[in-house]
Amino acid sequence: MQQLKPFIIDELGEKGWGALHYAIFCKASEIFVELLEMEVDVNKCTSDGWLPIQLAIDLKDSYYIERILAQPSINLNLVTSRGSPLHMAAKEGNK
Repeated sequence: MQQLKPFIIDELGEKGWGALHYAIFCKASEIFVELLEMEVDVNKCTSDGWLPIQLAIDLKDSYYIERILAQPSINLNLVTSRGSPLHMAAKEGNK
């Protein structure tokens, strides 16, 4: 029997950030991995324009970047008020 994903893991909190964003920002790798296993929305944008991948790029954290990129649902073409993840990575000089 397939376990249903709790919808609350994709919701934004009162500050406009989701659980995945906080896990990346706080470098809470165990929580981050658990969220990925629960199929959290890796394309969820914060109220101030951050996608999880953009946050990892901005923090220059390859651990989170690589694991988010490995997610089948990642969309690198999403554009937020901060641009797209691809443009952000290129601006930072990353491949």
